[in-house]
Amino acid sequence: MPITRYKTLGFNWLFQHSGTHQVGASAQESSPQSPTISYRHPTAILNYLEMTFYEEKLNHVKVKCYSNDRQIKTIIETRHFIDNNFEKDLKLDLLSHIRFTSKFHLQRLFKRYYGQTPRQYLIDKRIEKAKESLRKGRSVTETCFSVGFKSLGSFSQLFKTKTGKSPSEFQKEQVSRSKLHSDFQTLPND
Repeated sequence: MPITRYKTLGFNWLFQHSGTHQVGASAQESSPQSPTISYRHPTAILNYLEMTFYEEKLNHVKVKCYSNDRQIKTIIETRHFIDNNFEKDLKLDLLSHIRFTSKFHLQRLFKRYYGQTPRQYLIDKRIEKAKESLRKGRSVTETCFSVGFKSLGSFSQLFKTKTGKSPSEFQKEQVSRSKLHSDFQTLPND
């Protein structure tokens, strides 16, 4: 029986012919350690080649259209927007509109990559900035409105929940620490 060899897709294909009909075929990967794959029917090889072709095309489409790069870029830019505009009235609708995406999708992605929703991140950012402001000696009321909170009561409650202290307690503690630190530095060396 005549044998025809083809080398494609990293396989050596062997076709056995009996007159005008193909009797069987086998495929072996180009590396010598690879096993031989045998097919009894000629259409099995064509099906394999078609599947490989379609799998290759599907992978190409997945990489092009469903790459995480766009998602990651969207989430990073959303976070930067929050970082630069934390004192403004930021809502999920506004953030999703700016990034041209669904608000539900944006929230899911943000939580997947950062472990918290955009709203939770915004609150944490505002509390962080409020701490900095209180350390500088600004009043609690001034700090509350400068970091974007609309109500002194909700600010105080959130601040206490996040830090374990009320804003005024936190400020007093920071002031006493800074005085202690400055007194320590002015002590004469013996």
